[in-house]
Formats: sequence, C-alpha cells, structure tokens
Amino acid sequence: MNLVTHQTGPQGKRVKKVLVEQGLNIAKELYLSIIPDRSTAKIVIMASRAGGMDIEEVAAQTPEKIIKVFIDPLVGIQPFHCRQVAFGLNLSSLVMRPFVSMLASLYRLFVDYDCSLVEINPLVITAEDAVIALDAKMDFDDNALYRHKDIIEYRDVDEPANFLDVGGGASAEMVENGFRIMLGDKNVKGILINIFGGILRCDVLAEGVVHAAEKTGINVPVVIRMEGTNVEQGRKILAESGLSLITASDMKDAAEKVAQLVAG
Repeated sequence: MNLVTHQTGPQGKRVKKVLVEQGLNIAKELYLSIIPDRSTAKIVIMASRAGGMDIEEVAAQTPEKIIKVFIDPLVGIQPFHCRQVAFGLNLSSLVMRPFVSMLASLYRLFVDYDCSLVEINPLVITAEDAVIALDAKMDFDDNALYRHKDIIEYRDVDEPANFLDVGGGASAEMVENGFRIMLGDKNVKGILINIFGGILRCDVLAEGVVHAAEKTGINVPVVIRMEGTNVEQGRKILAESGLSLITASDMKDAAEKVAQLVAG
C-alpha cells in the first residue's frame, strides 16, 4: 500500500516490507535516546515518561517531562548516571535493575558503533515488569562506517539516496564523478545544485558540471544556484556552454524551477 503520514508528505511512501511481532501487555510507554551534544562536548541521555509520542512535540509543549543526563565521553557512563535516569522516570524497584543494565549496554553500543543517534520510542514496561525496546532507530557516523562492515550490509537498496556532497576541496573531475553517481540511479528525475563558493569556487563547479553534461549526456533537468567566490565566472561558463542548464537566483527559486521541470 501507499502509506501517507506527516513524515512522508502528501505523496506518501510505498510499503514494501512489514515486521510482525508478538503482542505485549504494556503497562508504561517511555522514551529513551542517546545523542552527542556539541555545545558541551558530551554525550546526552534523554528520557521521558511521554513515550510513544513525537519527542519534538513533547519538548515544545511540556519540556519539563524530558530528563537529560550529560556524560563526559572520556569518563564514560557510570552507575549514578543510570540511576539518575531511572529515578527521573519514576521506575519501580522491580524494573530498576534491568533498566540500568539495558541503559549501560545501550551506551556501549552507541560508543562502540560510532553512533550519532540511538533512540527507543517507545521503551515499554510490561505488566510482568519486563523492559522491552518496542521500536528503535539508530544513526551512524558515515565517516566511521569503514570500521563497521556489518552495518553496511544492512543497507536497503530500495531506498536510494537523494543527496550528494562533493566536499569543499572538490575538483572539476570530482564534480563530474558526482554526476555519474547520481545518474546511475534511474529514479533520479532532476538535479538541483546549490553551492556557496568558498573552498570550492563557483567557476570550478561550473567547469565540472559542463564536463559532466558533455561526457555523460545528462537527460534530466539541472538547476544551479551559485553564490560566492568567482560566481560571475561560473555563471559565464554555464551560459556559454550551449547546454540546457538552468540557473536560479536563490534556493526558493531553484526549488520551484526544478519541481516544475520534473513535474512537466
């Protein structure tokens, strides 16, 4: 079926797989996550008794329901950190020990696998006082995936990427290779390029785009928004290329143009 939610947008998302699990006798639903906090250079455990809900909504409407415990990554998680979270969630003595054990294991997983997010929502307490992760989400630092080949094997090829960053020090050849990667996916219907020229100058980007168009034969609409270093030279290279490359004045203009071209 085609599932439509506030996360998918009005176009919805085609469901290709379902997961069937055992039903549980749920007594409580909790929220639990671990994320890095760049402002303090610490790892943060976030928890709430408002599990099963959108945590952004909880943070906006009832921020007092969110517990935050900060951990120095050089020291690591300590028993008092776990107890602080457990007490904040008002857990019973029967649930306290399995919860503390699970949280300590979750922290080790976060660190060992170079995670940028580990989220369990909801974490449930059953009527039998079992602590179970009913739904979970994990995000990994892409730069560390070379250490985790087992994670790469989980990639779902039915969900192709829709964003590519060529990097600040990219050459014209790297930009051309970026186009080859994108155009290797038959689902790509249009390309929007956004560049604020700094380390990667606008004229270098433009040269790469022109070379890519000439060598790969781009057959989808390409809209380019450029600002920054050598922007006029870059626009001149695109204009004199003789190719059907569309320029835009800003991000709003670029998004509208590529959307119209793809739809048309």
